[in-house]
Amino acid sequence: MIYKPYPTVAERGKTHCNDPKHMQEEKQAAYSQRLRIQKHKRKQLYSSKCGQNMTSHCYSSPWSPLCLFSPHLGCRQYIEETELRGIRYKILEFNPMVLRGKVKPDSSRPDLLHPLNFVRFYLPLLDINHEKVIYLDDDVIVQGDVQDLFNIQLKPGHAAAFATDCDLPSTHEMVRSIGMQTTYMGFLDYRKQEVKDLGINPRDCSFNPGVFVADISEWKKQKITKQLERWMEENFRQNIYSSAMAGGVATPPMLIVFHGKYTTLDPLWHVRHLGWSPDARYPESILQEAHLLHWNGPFKPWNYPAVHLDLWERWFIPDPSGSFSLVRPDGDS
Repeated sequence: MIYKPYPTVAERGKTHCNDPKHMQEEKQAAYSQRLRIQKHKRKQLYSSKCGQNMTSHCYSSPWSPLCLFSPHLGCRQYIEETELRGIRYKILEFNPMVLRGKVKPDSSRPDLLHPLNFVRFYLPLLDINHEKVIYLDDDVIVQGDVQDLFNIQLKPGHAAAFATDCDLPSTHEMVRSIGMQTTYMGFLDYRKQEVKDLGINPRDCSFNPGVFVADISEWKKQKITKQLERWMEENFRQNIYSSAMAGGVATPPMLIVFHGKYTTLDPLWHVRHLGWSPDARYPESILQEAHLLHWNGPFKPWNYPAVHLDLWERWFIPDPSGSFSLVRPDGDS
């Protein structure tokens, strides 16, 4: 999902700036926008299953456009036939042919090979037309004000901002208990010369690219997509990483390309690893403090078993077509 706030009056231009009637309309529009912002101060993401093989997030604020990367007509029906019908959204299709020769079959986590896992590599090629966007995976809920995330200023020369895997000490005990990796060693095969030649310390902190803020102009300037494709092609030939490793096949190229070249997000904007164990739970204090929760890992909250299902279900909206329902024990859904 891509998020971009509604444009301000100034961003819409100064056409007819000397027309009193137009100026009054602009003032009213600005006032109405402020009211909408206040009304939706506690904005959230709603989650659904759009089609049988993917999930999609729908941002609930009516003044925030969406880009949903899905070819399924079911997503449009889901939005227009539920309480989400008032949101502003845009559905984009992603051509998987751009991945030919870059992604090899891998049986350990076939779900990680879905073409939509690689949409994040191709943001400038999509019909977005915004200078800054927020990318969110489909297995997250936002508990904070996403406008605060959007307002984060990226450092000069940085094309993206991520939360590192080492920045939230209160989560370290749970992360260690499920054997999760928090350094580059867990994602790259340091036995390969191509990896050694990178000069990246294997103990450097990693990050998860399921949540990030991107500067599209800087992304284009640095040719980030081309750099990512280069490492995808290299892995296709040399197998320098695989989905058997902690981050699958979409994370390692991002780790390589953005190493030492990204702005750090507040870690509360990406409290993750909720999907790596059906038993390991975060303390309630962390869950309440988190601005965003991410069920990365195989135990998704729409399936069972999984943890912290109550938090996910709080924002779940049933599929109006009836083709999808939550998997719960004793046949409950």
